[in-house]
Amino acid sequence: MTSPKPHYFIALNLDPFGDEFIVMLVASSQIENVKRRNRNLPPATLVEIEPSEYNEFSKSSIIDCNRCFKVSKQELIQKLQQQVAQEKAPMSPKILEKLRVGIIESPLIEPEIKDLMQR
Repeated sequence: MTSPKPHYFIALNLDPFGDEFIVMLVASSQIENVKRRNRNLPPATLVEIEPSEYNEFSKSSIIDCNRCFKVSKQELIQKLQQQVAQEKAPMSPKILEKLRVGIIESPLIEPEIKDLMQR
């Protein structure tokens, strides 16, 4: 991430304790830039979320399911302990399902990650 502003990362694992790594997506308020960058990819891979759907967001945001991050559980725990990251309120199951579908629909996501979204 190049911006010094805080970023919202969303963990998507159905079994975070049993999985080898955590799959994370990042939210952006730069909706038009994200849409332009992904204009040739399936529409389901971009998920727009309004503050009324998730009250931790202060602005309309978009999540690009074509770019995910694999993070080790240890790395995530360290960031939380060092207070470099902090846990926020969980997203609704409806939004999380859209994000998982977006990952599965993306031609850019590796099969190993797609498999974790379907268990």
